[in-house]
Amino acid sequence: MRSLKMKNNNLKKDSEERMETQKKLQLEVQKLMVIYNKIQKKYVTVLGTEVGLRTELERVRTANDNLNKYWESKTKDYEKEKEILATLNQELQKELEEMPVQNLQLVGSSSQRQDRQCGTDIADDGKVSLNNFQFVKRLGQGGFGTVVLAKGKLLGGPEQLYAIKAVKKRGITSSNMWEIMTEKEALMLTTGYPFITTLYSCFQNKDNIFFVMKFMSGGDLKKQLDEIEFFSEKRAQFYAAEITLAVQFLHQHGILHQDLKLENVLVCSDGHCKIADFGLSKLGLFRYCKTTTQCGTPYCMAPEIVKNLPYGQGVDWWAVGVMIFQWQDILPFTMTKKRTGMMTTDNTIWTKKSLMIALTFQNICRCLQLRLCYSY
Repeated sequence: MRSLKMKNNNLKKDSEERMETQKKLQLEVQKLMVIYNKIQKKYVTVLGTEVGLRTELERVRTANDNLNKYWESKTKDYEKEKEILATLNQELQKELEEMPVQNLQLVGSSSQRQDRQCGTDIADDGKVSLNNFQFVKRLGQGGFGTVVLAKGKLLGGPEQLYAIKAVKKRGITSSNMWEIMTEKEALMLTTGYPFITTLYSCFQNKDNIFFVMKFMSGGDLKKQLDEIEFFSEKRAQFYAAEITLAVQFLHQHGILHQDLKLENVLVCSDGHCKIADFGLSKLGLFRYCKTTTQCGTPYCMAPEIVKNLPYGQGVDWWAVGVMIFQWQDILPFTMTKKRTGMMTTDNTIWTKKSLMIALTFQNICRCLQLRLCYSY
């Protein structure tokens, strides 16, 4: 009997120990389940992050491919433009080499003056005269006179091509004499600056006044824009930077151009541009100085000129902004057909396309906006 009781007691103890062990195991299993759930959540989070990173990586790769394609296309466009300019320059040089050198009539068109050439009078100072040059061809005819391409030497320098502007004395009045002298003084003040046309010499004979200037084989920006319809962004930034530097230089020397437009920005054979035609400019007009003269090209005029209000250096920056829009073959506004004398009314309407162009050239426009605010 005792042995049976002992066995029963042992069995009870064993069962109790088993029960305790099962409870401990259940607690451990519950802890492991909690840990497992946490790990599962972390795994899901990491998996989601990995998927997001892979998606972002694919997006970055796609953007990089698109950017490479964009720059490849821009590089090709730039190379094409460069080839076009090189071809035009070669054609012009070939034309100049093949064309016979001859004297051209520079004065008048009436029958009584057709047999008369510019003559060989020497200049008043005895240094530079028409004897120094041989005329090649006529480049253009304007209201004040004729511009001729000439080959010659100046004061022992090398033989090169020059653009000579001949102004007829017979057609000079008191008003346009002031403009001629203003242009001469402005060119003399800016001689040597890389982005403004160079005046080498000025002399006269009994019929004409002559301005000897640097020959710009690339023509003006209007001519180039007509050939390719619009400029690329890089090319526009390049021209805008050089024109901005030139306008800043003019304003620092108290010169207000007042007639900045595509036709008055010339391009050298090396691709750099220079501002020309200072016939309407004003001298001695520094910052905070104002004037009220109504002159210029209507679509390039600032609102204060149109409204006949006093204006300062800001009108030149307005004209630079208009040129930048023209480089994309668009004007930033439309003008009404109503006119007061030669001035258009100030009704300007911004178009959706012009705003898109402004966003495209936002860096250039931001720079010009700062210059415009500084000028007022």
